[in-house]
Amino acid sequence: MAATAIVRVRVDSDVKDEATRILADIGLTPSWAVRVLFERIVAEQTFPRSLLKPTQPRSRPCKRGRTGTCLPSPVSTS
Repeated sequence: MAATAIVRVRVDSDVKDEATRILADIGLTPSWAVRVLFERIVAEQTFPRSLLKPTQPRSRPCKRGRTGTCLPSPVSTS
């Protein structure tokens, strides 16, 4: 089994509390959700497109994924 590492993130406390509640309601944990996200990023070699906003016109250069494609901004929680 591979060694594990700790990942720390900062997130709005209201978002964390609601997400934790929603995950608990379906029998999952925040750790599981992050682990699945990371595994999917590795498998797809990019951020999952289903979690991104549609591409919008940009006034500055975009952030490029490993495949060289322009990645849209993450979906806003507000």
